[in-house]
Amino acid sequence: MLLDTGLAPQHLELEVTESLLLSSADVTFAVLQELKDMGLSLAIDDFGTGYSSLSYLKRFPVSKLKVDRSFVRMSR
Repeated sequence: MLLDTGLAPQHLELEVTESLLLSSADVTFAVLQELKDMGLSLAIDDFGTGYSSLSYLKRFPVSKLKVDRSFVRMSR
């Protein structure tokens, strides 16, 4: 798609949800690493809706973590 559009990879950010990331972590890691090597920016969306930890997520080659609103909302 990048070749078809002529878009430079650094101008494309791919978001994956936390649940997708953890569903098949080994395969996902390999694919994300390939995309990062191509120059794409990678983000994890909806962090906090699943059961992952920050230490586990450090393994993945992402540059942005989007925390789910319910994870940071203060209870009253």
